[in-house]
Amino acid sequence: LENLELEFPLEDERKAGKREYLQKCAELKIVPIALFIAKMEVEHINLNHHGMGALGARALAAALMVNDKISSLNLGDNWLGDKGCSAMAEVLSVNQTLTSLSLSSNRIGLPGAQALAIKLLVNSKLAELNMRSNELDARAA
Repeated sequence: LENLELEFPLEDERKAGKREYLQKCAELKIVPIALFIAKMEVEHINLNHHGMGALGARALAAALMVNDKISSLNLGDNWLGDKGCSAMAEVLSVNQTLTSLSLSSNRIGLPGAQALAIKLLVNSKLAELNMRSNELDARAA
């Protein structure tokens, strides 16, 4: 944890969510994604194909709850599943900066889609949500 904090200094860590992310990674016993740490203050982040799974999504969500920099996030093909999708849905109830989110190809089914739909009712900022190539059928529409 300390090595990553020194290796990737951020301008304003409080607003980026770096500490929250690293703490959640340590708590979940997962390896932090260095690219995410390095880009936390950038508007657009592509984390496509990082294999983070539901636990990685939970760690990312901890950072995104406080991050006011990222407006576009691509999490395509990361095996998030419904649990990871639900973690991202929680972000939408708090984060007012994110305007574009791609959750394509993440094995998300009806439970994940329902979690997103509920949180989208209170989020007026997200303008684009990509849910292509998931496990959604007509009931999810």
